[in-house]
Amino acid sequence: MEETLAGNIVIPMGLYGHADYPPGAKAATNDGDESTAVKQMLDRLHYQKIDLADEIIVVSEDGYFGNSTRREIAYAQAQGKRVRYWQN
Repeated sequence: MEETLAGNIVIPMGLYGHADYPPGAKAATNDGDESTAVKQMLDRLHYQKIDLADEIIVVSEDGYFGNSTRREIAYAQAQGKRVRYWQN
């Protein structure tokens, strides 16, 4: 909300796996298995969103970043994107 009200275009996540929102998101996002076709498609989609973005905001409640998030951060940095971190 803060970013939108600041006049920024926000490309949100479509699934919130850790919160299992919408229901079933946890299983679709990884559920411990990054080799599934759905998980690999979601990873590719995230990279495409990063390509569209000027910067990414990495959201974490407890400071933990999983393998996918760490790869996405590295990808964003390699593309010269600004990376900001937001913790609740």
